Amino acid sequence: MADLEKSAVEVIDQWVVGDRTLKEVRKAKRCKLTLTAQGTAANAIPASVFGFTHIREAHNATTDGNTLVPAAPSFDGSKLLLFNLNQATDAQRSNPADITDVIIVTVIGW
Repeated sequence: MADLEKSAVEVIDQWVVGDRTLKEVRKAKRCKLTLTAQGTAANAIPASVFGFTHIREAHNATTDGNTLVPAAPSFDGSKLLLFNLNQATDAQRSNPADITDVIIVTVIGW
């Protein structure tokens, strides 16, 4: 497959997150993603599809069928990783998974 394209991302809402002095300001975006086997490092969801260069945080995603999809930024913050809780074994559940579905996720970055 391939990396997610920006055209498959719809921003539902966005806001600014920061401390009281605004020394550290980040953007938060709640987005709807139409996935076709993306979510691993090989078939990535790059930070650039959200308009970011770095993803700092990600909240768990929900599918259009109301199923939980855990989400986390990659180690370097360049990608959003997704996890499938229905993997066959406990060892596989901790590995990123390619997901084909429509999800809503909140990401925070810059």
